[in-house]
Amino acid sequence: KVVPVRVLGKCGGYTSDIADGITWAAGGTVAGVPANANPARVLNLSLGGEGACDTTTQNAINTARSRGAVVVVAAGNDNLDASAFSPANCQGVITVAAVNRKGGRAWYSNFGTSVELAAPGGDTTIETDGIYSTLNAGTKGPGADNYAYYQGTSMATPHVAGAAALVIAAKPTATVAEVEAALLNTVRPFPATCTGCGKGIVDAYAAVQYVKGGSTTPPSGTTVSEVESNNTRALAQSISGNPVTVNGTMSASTDVDYFKVSLPAGKTLAAVLAPNASSDYDLYIENATGTVLAKSENGTGAADSAAAENF
Repeated sequence: KVVPVRVLGKCGGYTSDIADGITWAAGGTVAGVPANANPARVLNLSLGGEGACDTTTQNAINTARSRGAVVVVAAGNDNLDASAFSPANCQGVITVAAVNRKGGRAWYSNFGTSVELAAPGGDTTIETDGIYSTLNAGTKGPGADNYAYYQGTSMATPHVAGAAALVIAAKPTATVAEVEAALLNTVRPFPATCTGCGKGIVDAYAAVQYVKGGSTTPPSGTTVSEVESNNTRALAQSISGNPVTVNGTMSASTDVDYFKVSLPAGKTLAAVLAPNASSDYDLYIENATGTVLAKSENGTGAADSAAAENF
């Protein structure tokens, strides 16, 4: 289901209206506006402008996330660093760059460390290399429904928002962090140069399989052996790298293994604990003070997966 929320007109609009739209879409309260009867789990923001992420916008994003909404935003179409554009540079959003038909960065797409991943956005040099999209033939009012080719990160962003919706459909109880982890941990590698486009190209099928537990095999990366002292949180084994596979053993029901990961602000830790067919393990993610942020307690022989964001 789609809940359209109009926050801009032909001549633009106010940041405060965008913020109110974010809040209202996620089920928050906006003065003078009836309550949203259908709060959204995914917000698609195919919009933006140059400047820092202002407090009003950030607060609205925080509110949406606290209500369980994933916020997906366009990186922008200025061939510049996305860190100079809002809401692409806000915290707690999934910022999307655009790739062309060859899987490389579309020439117009913004880029940089603010970008999490990429999706098809089309290329303005050839119209039919764009994204064929629903439109309306009206010029001053509603007309006949039609289709047209469009290009931009505004076209790439809905690919990711749609994938996020599929993840939630597959696992309605998924948290915001779990949805983000499913999207970011299953991306396809770029087949062409896409510097500053994030981790890869969104892969909706793989993301759904990930959240359903269809594949627990982690991507290739560093492999280390368990050396931590069992049942001793203070001596947790430090793990670095991305991704990392830890090989270890748990010999008794009283055996608790602790591992420590330093997670930058705004980043998500995704973990999978894969047992043998006859064992039942549980997985917990805690912060530095020992508060449980996420957990998984599946039964015998079932893999446990959890994700938490440092935000």
